[in-house]
Amino acid sequence: MLPAIEPGDVVSIQPRNADDFRIQRYDILLFERDACLVCHRVIATLSFLGKRFYFEKGDNNPLMGMLRDRDILGKVLSVNGKAVQAPHQIRPRWKSLLWHSLRDYFYHHRPSKRE
Repeated sequence: MLPAIEPGDVVSIQPRNADDFRIQRYDILLFERDACLVCHRVIATLSFLGKRFYFEKGDNNPLMGMLRDRDILGKVLSVNGKAVQAPHQIRPRWKSLLWHSLRDYFYHHRPSKRE
């Protein structure tokens, strides 16, 4: 998550089950992917069929991913004792990436009634 979080930095995490846990655009979320802990920034949110989806991306990562509420472990509150701030700029391509991710997800993954 360079430049916001560098290797060796100490981060403070608010767990998802905290009473005042709320996710907003530009928050940095902690989640697990491929048996690794990952911190990425929220660039957009979407509510669909009563479920909440979060579109995440590393600050220097060209690719974007999508998370559901149940995928999130927590939110980064501080890095090395300093509060996390929104980035000065988000690459303008994120809107295009968001549209393509949404289209591909809903085209290939129809929501099941079990979830």
